Amino acid sequence: MFARVIDNQVNYVSPLIEDFQNPNKMPQIAVSVDMLDTGIDIPEVLNLVFFKPVKSKIKFWQMIGRGTRLCKNLFGIDKHKQQFYIFDCCRNFEFFEENARGIEAQSVQSLTEKIYNLKLDLIVELENINYQSQEEYKNYREELVEEFLKKITELNTDSFIVRNKAVYIDKFSNPDNWKHIDNISYMEIRENIIPILLSEDSDELAKRFDNLVYGLQVARITGKSTSVQGRILVELVEELKKLGTIPEVVSEKDRIEKASEPEYWEKSDFFEIEKTRTILRELMKYIDNPPRGIYTVDIRDELKVSEKKEGYNIQERKL
Repeated sequence: MFARVIDNQVNYVSPLIEDFQNPNKMPQIAVSVDMLDTGIDIPEVLNLVFFKPVKSKIKFWQMIGRGTRLCKNLFGIDKHKQQFYIFDCCRNFEFFEENARGIEAQSVQSLTEKIYNLKLDLIVELENINYQSQEEYKNYREELVEEFLKKITELNTDSFIVRNKAVYIDKFSNPDNWKHIDNISYMEIRENIIPILLSEDSDELAKRFDNLVYGLQVARITGKSTSVQGRILVELVEELKKLGTIPEVVSEKDRIEKASEPEYWEKSDFFEIEKTRTILRELMKYIDNPPRGIYTVDIRDELKVSEKKEGYNIQERKL
């Protein structure tokens, strides 16, 4: 058949997907719900039809990604794929023009996820030629990429969750795919790689410190406010100053004194802050009750009183 439905209601769907991936076999058109949105790599795809509203920016970019794969000699020798078409029947592009961030389902991220998301942000930001022309920044980005590659190779391939992400694992096991992280790759890594990475570090206080420092570093590079991270970091370092009977803390007295000032986190060099992170994270375990952010919420309650009506009016229930 020239066109087939491919979804989770179809028996023996895997051979059908394999046939669709083969340009010499049928079907040539696939109608799918959620099954082919992500993780399917078919370079020959030329037309995408979006026939449902999408609110998630991550999912939207992944859907677009089905058409972005390059395909050489598609139309003959040296006649390569140059473009693809999207038929957006539900005005999704208009939605994202008005809602640039989309509407994501709320989920609780682990500290490990938060840290790797920030490291990914650093990898992306450090692609800039101004940083790549400086050896220290260039080397730092390469170290972050190597860390991701190492973590990916350590994944347990016997795990169902890992096997389910095989397409992305194969893609991002290749160092060449880290040279430039475009929007689609960025979303794919955040959505499919980072959530399955494991951390051997069980020191939650150290990881919390890492999260704050990496967040501050990303904010500084992107020109955003660092006031929240800076304030909490100062509070943490102030707690260290109270631990003058612990030799490991005393040995870093000068660094702790400097890092207890807000100006340190605002004005210090990127690599000076990174050095402080690697040293002070090992001291966080000595803090008994680390300070936490205090958030003030101003909620206005409105009390509405309605008069109860007797009886039932069917006209009021019409849709």
